[in-house]
Amino acid sequence: MSTWEMRLKSESFQKVLWPIVALVVILLFNLFFTKGFFRIEVKTNFELTEKSLRNLEKTMPAEVIAKLERLKNQDYTDEKNFLSVVQETIGEEQTAQYKSSIMQHVSKEKRLFGSLIDILNRGAPTMLLTIGMTLVYATGGIDLSVGSVLAISGAMAAYLIRPGYPWVLEYPDPPTSILLAVCVPLLIAMLAGLWNGFLVAYVGVQPIIATLILMVAGRGIAQLITQGQIIIFVHEAFEFVGGGFLLRLPFPVILVIVMLAITYFLTRKTALGMFIEAVGANPTASRFMGLQARQIKLVLYMLSGLCAGIAGLIICSDIRGADANNAGLFLELDAIASVIIGGTMAGGRFRLAGSMFGALIIQSLTTTILTRGVPPEVTLVYKAIVIILVVLIQSENFRRLFTQYFARMKMASPAPSLSQEGAEESSHVK
Repeated sequence: MSTWEMRLKSESFQKVLWPIVALVVILLFNLFFTKGFFRIEVKTNFELTEKSLRNLEKTMPAEVIAKLERLKNQDYTDEKNFLSVVQETIGEEQTAQYKSSIMQHVSKEKRLFGSLIDILNRGAPTMLLTIGMTLVYATGGIDLSVGSVLAISGAMAAYLIRPGYPWVLEYPDPPTSILLAVCVPLLIAMLAGLWNGFLVAYVGVQPIIATLILMVAGRGIAQLITQGQIIIFVHEAFEFVGGGFLLRLPFPVILVIVMLAITYFLTRKTALGMFIEAVGANPTASRFMGLQARQIKLVLYMLSGLCAGIAGLIICSDIRGADANNAGLFLELDAIASVIIGGTMAGGRFRLAGSMFGALIIQSLTTTILTRGVPPEVTLVYKAIVIILVVLIQSENFRRLFTQYFARMKMASPAPSLSQEGAEESSHVK
């Protein structure tokens, strides 16, 4: 048997194969039933940024600039549409007068658009949570708090950008730096992961209980940060995190690629991946071998918190606000489902690629349901059905029982008797 045949028949490949098959089935359904689903276009995006307005102040009256402020940081993918909105805002006469100046200073950027790009973009928070959840799952643990940590991260970022809201409407002077708005929430998210890791690795609390504590309390902490309000803000640099584009791709997708590449390098090109699998398979034996099982678990829970923190920044930046009550709600369940679909069932061997395919299945299914006009509340039912089917197909015992059942059905089918065969031959001769 060749090396490639052995790899194709290996358990690792089989675990990743079925999520790929499920994803292909969903995409093929959209190919035949959703018009333009696979169409990807490069469009020029028009946006009046802070820099654009400052440049226009030199050539336009203050009252016109004040009207154009309403269009600040809004995206338009068509020049005609952009100019029509400008005309509605400042009037036909002034649009004709200042059109050349506006088109000279407006921000123009080529971007990729399409349903497939939307799946990657909207699935970025789930994929980030799935990266951390996969590694925690590999140690035999689970992290139910990632949704709440996501909410804490977004709430802290919004609070730093606009402290005192809604009682203080003014922004701080000078404005909050992008470095502060990003680093502080990520540090807090890692501290939340440190707390989970401490309870699991050093106190000995069961992972589901330890992370359930922060899952419940985390929402309350996020509500305390925002004082029970939805904080809305305008911060051009921070808005790039969830709404910007880099190399024509949405910036959240770039963040996922970077985090996935770093995680893959650490777990597959260094000994860390082997240590994680050893700790997950048998923590006692790995400790006797000299591995620092507690420190490894602690670091992985911190990494899970970091991934949740980045996802929180993406969601907060995308909606330009912090909703501590709803941000990341039930996303921890999507992350767990992605890990299970990807073939990482318990501690030990983990499959990062399979988990990513699982996250893409979840988001592709959600997008498909929405584009077909199915009520959003039915999404959870379809998700459950897909998860059950993929997990059953991945099970070697289920496939064996399925094969044996059909083999017995084939053997139990009655064979034609000799007398029947003779009668048929004689009737044929006549």
